[in-house]
Amino acid sequence: LKYSARDLRLVRAVQNLLRRVIPGFREGERNMMRQVSENSHVRLGSPEAERVFRLLESNLTTIAGLCRTNGVPLIVSDVTSNLLFPPFAYDSVVAGRDCGRLFARVPAMFDSGNPGSLLTVLSPLFAEDSSNAFVSYWMGRSCLATGDIRRGRELLARARDNDLLKFRAPERTNTVIRNVCRANSVLLVSSDSLFLSFTPSGVPGDTLFREHLHPNARGYYEIAGLFLRKIMQLGIIHPDPPIGSHTNPLPFNSDSLSIPWLDLAYADLSIRYLTGRWPFRGYRAVSHVLDTADGFLRKIATDVYTHALGWDDGCYRTAEYFGSRGEYLNGRTTYQSLIEGDPDDSRALYMLGNLEKQYGHFAEAATAYRRAITAGPRFELPRIDLALLQINLGEYDDAIRQLRTADSLTSGKDLPLVRATIFYGLSASFANKGDYATAGTLIQEALKLAPSYAPAQALRDELARHK
Repeated sequence: LKYSARDLRLVRAVQNLLRRVIPGFREGERNMMRQVSENSHVRLGSPEAERVFRLLESNLTTIAGLCRTNGVPLIVSDVTSNLLFPPFAYDSVVAGRDCGRLFARVPAMFDSGNPGSLLTVLSPLFAEDSSNAFVSYWMGRSCLATGDIRRGRELLARARDNDLLKFRAPERTNTVIRNVCRANSVLLVSSDSLFLSFTPSGVPGDTLFREHLHPNARGYYEIAGLFLRKIMQLGIIHPDPPIGSHTNPLPFNSDSLSIPWLDLAYADLSIRYLTGRWPFRGYRAVSHVLDTADGFLRKIATDVYTHALGWDDGCYRTAEYFGSRGEYLNGRTTYQSLIEGDPDDSRALYMLGNLEKQYGHFAEAATAYRRAITAGPRFELPRIDLALLQINLGEYDDAIRQLRTADSLTSGKDLPLVRATIFYGLSASFANKGDYATAGTLIQEALKLAPSYAPAQALRDELARHK
């Protein structure tokens, strides 16, 4: 109910008003990460951590039982996260000593290019307290820099596990998942191993992640492929032709996958907003598309993100803009994303047809118009544009049928240019069939509705030569 109400125009208007009249309104909105964690520091092995692991085991076991009882195939993945992301929270006191000043100098020491000396400084602290996330993290980074990949990964995993703010799941989480799957004969796939296979260093990092744990578009694509291949192995779906066990049916391409520009820009804004607040400190999120976009596109993306503009409206505006700038693929991908979301979206199908026609893809345009007519039989515009295409292809009788239907749909409506176009199309169809008298009557109807309609004027003059 809350999320449905959030998209209402009235709710958006009230939010925008509050942002203007109440200083700090947006800053005062609840921080989801703070809300979930309650800003609590949880130590690995503490009663609270054990309670969470027990709940995970119990809930996953229950899910497995429900699926088994109801005959639902179940595939479970372990979890993965960015090990190169620094811990959010850690103790600055190690074995009774305040190491705050030392810790403040460590990033600069690492950047100086002498990781061996940093290992020398941190190793005694690690020997005294191997659970300190900060010490483990920078020792891990230093080990990677010196070529000790295995030790580096172990230390970075330890840093993740001992991060006092548990936004990245500890390795114990995967142990629970694997044990439950084994005990309940549930199929298991490993996103963690998958991400490792794409990382030359053997340490998952920024290549597939947006920040500490959210994969980027490529990362989600690879996880989806992991599940899809397992589903095919189960025989639930049968690709034709069959594909290999390590092959995705679709290449990673934003156009073929119908990932619109607005989706990628929204992700940029979401990550920028997320990482600009607690518990992130000085983190600069990488922008994939937003920083290279012009002001018009950035404004649309921002308006959609702040709910000043609806998602569909934002997609239509960006698609039309791309079409006007000669960016055919970006425009088509955006319309295709709307159609994948709702195959009966007659407006999106119609706009896709217009785009295809604009670029001379007449067969594709006709297909889109026909799909729009099927999805919205009372939507007159795709009928009109399909008929105009059919006239150019010599399909006069089919064009007349579409235009007659469009005429009945618009009869009595205050749509002078639309109706003028209908009569113009009918006139052109009859003229091409050699019925100049009917064509002359129809073109006069078009000019009564729109006297300055240039195509109708030209056709009238052409018909005059046949009298």
